[in-house]
Amino acid sequence: MPKKRSKFIRIAIYGPAVCAALIAISLYYLLEIHVPSPTEISIHGDAENLGRMQGEATAFSSRMICRYYLRKGLCHDDEKIYSKRGKRALAAIPSGSLYSIELKANAKAAGVLAEELAYGNAFLDMGSASAGCRSYVMESDKGLIHAHNLDWNNLAGLASWTINIIRRNVSGDCFTVLL
Repeated sequence: MPKKRSKFIRIAIYGPAVCAALIAISLYYLLEIHVPSPTEISIHGDAENLGRMQGEATAFSSRMICRYYLRKGLCHDDEKIYSKRGKRALAAIPSGSLYSIELKANAKAAGVLAEELAYGNAFLDMGSASAGCRSYVMESDKGLIHAHNLDWNNLAGLASWTINIIRRNVSGDCFTVLL
């Protein structure tokens, strides 16, 4: 009987200790070492196809950003505030513009509302946050490059949801978006 009891005690003590050590190592890796690579997406076509292709490729990322960063983070899970800000952001986009068409196709393909994507693209301009991401546009021999840094490669893989490189080829001109 003592052998069975000592085996049980060893399992009871070492089992949770090993699990805790594995969790600690995993968290350290995710928080300190792992830097996710950007996703690269090549898209082409008219505004509706550009939006659809991007929405299909980034559906999971878009839903996570809308749910956790915009709704729960910036709007404190208040549906009334979230809806109001989204509608205000979408109303600022000229109806029928190429941007509006692309944004709506993107939202539909990603499974989110156009208001959510519009708010996601405008929350800094709307004063919803006092700090934000950096972006720049420059010309290269292959066309315009728009780079956008979400500054989230240090939050346990969140960058995997949010960083994309998008290369657009419309009418022979190249427009690259680095997110």
